[in-house]
Amino acid sequence: MSLPSNSWFSPICSSADIAIEEYQSGPNRTRRSQRLVELLRSCRDAHSKAAPSILATLDELIRQVENEKIAIADSKEKTVFYGQRYLLSSMAELFDPVLANLIPPGSLAHNLANAIDGLFPLSRSLRNRENCKYVADSLEALSKRIKNFSNYKPEQEKILRESIHCIMETVDAVRNVLPIETLNWCQYCFRRTAIHSNFCNVHMPSNDTEYRTGKRIYSTLSKEVLDHRARYQTARRAIRESVNLVSRTEDIIPAMSKGPSITVPEQVAQLTEQTISNWALASTVWTKVIEYNFPSLSKIIVADMPCAHSSWKSWTTAIRKACCDESEHTTHPYWILNILACAEDWFAAENIAKDQRKTDTENQIQTLWEAGTKNASEIARQLNVSRQYVARVIRRLKLRE
Repeated sequence: MSLPSNSWFSPICSSADIAIEEYQSGPNRTRRSQRLVELLRSCRDAHSKAAPSILATLDELIRQVENEKIAIADSKEKTVFYGQRYLLSSMAELFDPVLANLIPPGSLAHNLANAIDGLFPLSRSLRNRENCKYVADSLEALSKRIKNFSNYKPEQEKILRESIHCIMETVDAVRNVLPIETLNWCQYCFRRTAIHSNFCNVHMPSNDTEYRTGKRIYSTLSKEVLDHRARYQTARRAIRESVNLVSRTEDIIPAMSKGPSITVPEQVAQLTEQTISNWALASTVWTKVIEYNFPSLSKIIVADMPCAHSSWKSWTTAIRKACCDESEHTTHPYWILNILACAEDWFAAENIAKDQRKTDTENQIQTLWEAGTKNASEIARQLNVSRQYVARVIRRLKLRE
């Protein structure tokens, strides 16, 4: 499957840029708490037909926020912040037992939920703000599956779907008030960095060899590659996980009313939607996309191609590890696709640099050998390469004579 890479980036970011600036300089923690309470109460009123246990749990979450027992901060895999429970940790702790009763193991709804990777338990899926969008989308997909494939009685189905929508809007409310993390990328390559760092773990200045190698490779990148990367990073910082993908011109204005939008080719929009709804089918498409569009990357992740993994979460975790990009946390298919494109640009440049370096070294060996230095060990010592490598080059030179 060939994807027209030049069409991936047409971000409509004007509203997003304003929103993100206002948010970062806007409400303090108290105002965020007040806003969250307003959103949660609105959610409760809108879903009064949800299961009583869900509504009671939502009431408890509201009470804890009002009593300042919860820190309105991104969890970062932790659970406690200066004596307060993190918001996502508290939410998962409250809702997981209720969901286990509402959707018990062995039930049809539970089987449908298991088909959506990484959804339950919430203690595992709600790790940080970036995951909230994926969880909300997955809950919406579960509701649709229950409607299309279940044999529940009408009243049971109504209560179950209303409960799922209630949790979905609760997750959205939480995402809307959590502080937006600053996204940083390596000054040289495609990888994410830790907060307040300009370099990824691979190209840290303390790792002198890799640092100098990264600097040299970066200097070879074309303006097109650098512009490509800059557009992606700008869109990612502005839009975060709330990505509205638009493939038809007539859908742009309606999409803008829902938030920042990006125009993409139809096949990209379809792949993104399919990834969430049907990984078994989507994994085959992703494999073809990588083999066709990202040849350099495919050599890096040859043992971790999509079709070798049973779930989207499993595969994205594996490729982050294979590419040494473990500071990256997004699971949104569209952003993953763009990360792979940036990774391909980098690995392709790495391969060219290695080939060039190899050619330069071989030329140096040939120069020394023709100048009279016939001892492989002496040449290896002068050029700081292995004796075996020098011997192989000399054998090729002798064959040419």
